Amino acid sequence: MLFWSAGGAVSLFLLILTLTLGVDLLSHQGRLRITEAELPEFREFVAGISVPQLSNDGTTGGVSLTETGLLPTVWTSRNKPWGSMIERPWRTWSALQSNNGALAGVSLLLLLIGGLRVLSYSQLKLAATTFAASPVGQLRSAIHRQALRLGTSHVDGPRESEATKLFLQGVAAIDRNLSNWARNSVHDILAAVLFLMIALIADWKLTLECLFPAFAACWIMRYAAIQARAKRELVIAQTESNLRVLAEGLESSRLIRGYGMEKFEQDRFDHHLNRYQADLQRADVGETLSLRLSRLLAVFCLTVVLFLIGSRVLSVTSPLPLGRGWLIFLSLVGLVTVSVSAIRTMKIRQSIIYEVDRVYRYLATIPEVGQAVGAKFLEPLSESIRFESVDYRTQGKHLLQGIDLTIAAGTRTAIVSHSIEEARALVYLLPRFIEPTSGKILFDNQDTNDGTLESLRAEAIFVSGSDPFLTGTILENLTCGQSEYSSHDAVEAAKLTHVHKFVSSLPNKYDTMLGEHGETLEPGVAFRLHLARAALRSPALLIIEEPQAPLDADSKALIDDTYQRLSADRTLLFLPRRMSTLRFCQQVIYLQEGKVNAIGPQAELVKQHEGYRHWEYIHFSPLSRRLI
Repeated sequence: MLFWSAGGAVSLFLLILTLTLGVDLLSHQGRLRITEAELPEFREFVAGISVPQLSNDGTTGGVSLTETGLLPTVWTSRNKPWGSMIERPWRTWSALQSNNGALAGVSLLLLLIGGLRVLSYSQLKLAATTFAASPVGQLRSAIHRQALRLGTSHVDGPRESEATKLFLQGVAAIDRNLSNWARNSVHDILAAVLFLMIALIADWKLTLECLFPAFAACWIMRYAAIQARAKRELVIAQTESNLRVLAEGLESSRLIRGYGMEKFEQDRFDHHLNRYQADLQRADVGETLSLRLSRLLAVFCLTVVLFLIGSRVLSVTSPLPLGRGWLIFLSLVGLVTVSVSAIRTMKIRQSIIYEVDRVYRYLATIPEVGQAVGAKFLEPLSESIRFESVDYRTQGKHLLQGIDLTIAAGTRTAIVSHSIEEARALVYLLPRFIEPTSGKILFDNQDTNDGTLESLRAEAIFVSGSDPFLTGTILENLTCGQSEYSSHDAVEAAKLTHVHKFVSSLPNKYDTMLGEHGETLEPGVAFRLHLARAALRSPALLIIEEPQAPLDADSKALIDDTYQRLSADRTLLFLPRRMSTLRFCQQVIYLQEGKVNAIGPQAELVKQHEGYRHWEYIHFSPLSRRLI
């Protein structure tokens, strides 16, 4: 990457020198006047070179030449540091010793150097992208591992996690900024040094005189742009309050009509609308005036630069060749441009540091759930699940308080609560997606904290109607890429959950792609596939959160029969969304304010417990919007 950075900077340097040669050629048009005093030196200088016949100028005893190509430039630069760079090609290639040949040579050189510049910059961009790819890939892998390590503790339902934001946005910003930083940092420094060196060699006094107005123009433009953007953002923030006032009437139509306030509201609306429009217009006018004034000042500074260079070009005593003046001007413009780019690159570096710090803070997060040293393999649940004085707090919420509860193995139980977070917290504790703040949970009198996470989660599987499909085939989603499950096993699980017939009707059957770029399934079909994935693993405990989306009658019937099949020799826990599921369960656990408020069959609770009856009315009354 350093090589291509140097190549890009040097090609830019050569491009400016070649452009200067072209300007110099067009300005002197191959004409050269030699004074009488210079004539001996000139004859010695061009010895062995075919030059046009010398002709007396008829005034001072000197001579004049025409159609000499680059000879005027070579002659005036003979004592300059860069003189030899021009003299050698001129002596080597005779084509440069005529006007047309010199013009063709300069044009060809511009083409070659331009091609080198394009090649260098494209290779530099590719090298910068490659440079950024490795650390960015490592960060994404680390975030992925940490996300799997931390698991989920969002009992309020699926949401975009911090890991997703960092993976998609934070690391993408690092990738983009790191690539830009790698591409520009070295290149800008080298280019700035070369531009300054060219200008100083051409005429160091004039360059120093021009530096201040050149950078002043740059600073004025940049400062004005920053100020204009800041003022614009401030005005937008102020006008948002006016927009909120304008929107009040949209939410208050009942109040306005009920109190006959239509005329008052219309007058109030018109007043704030006019004020809002006036504020926007004032902001636009102020921004425009500010930018115009800054541009005028910048033009003035650049005019000063051109005046300083032009005064030297037109000087009578010691005139500066037009080509050299053009060289100084281009070098200063290039120096200012890469300096601005370097400032932006420094800010990019600060942005990279900020985003990397965010990622590393996430990677340093300690998982809420960990496996104890010496953890033992947990046997499949066969007797009971027992909660002993279990509390759970998260983000300032006390979701579970002193839960003492026993659920017999092989039973069907529904967990309900006015707060879905409480019900989720209770079932999330079983596969240890979250840890209790205090208390313990026992499977067959064995503390789940003492068992391995692998053995626990193999026997306690959670299925949700909102679970996503990973991008892959139906077969891959069922087997999760685990070789111990064959395609035959997956088909049998699909048959168990009444989804095999649907899959077989698809053109690619079990090879049908799912996920973001695959098939979109109906909620009932998707839920039965989730159940098939769980059934394939034959867990002793199956926790089912039913989908919120409405289901058609066929899906409901198929799901009910699936539950009946899955209940054989297995413990089922439900977070129910349907009345039929409540009636299918042998008992319902009603949570209120984090405590077990009632336990019993649905038919008994609806008659005997007012709190549960109220919950059921809210969720399943014919007037309820949540009827499914």
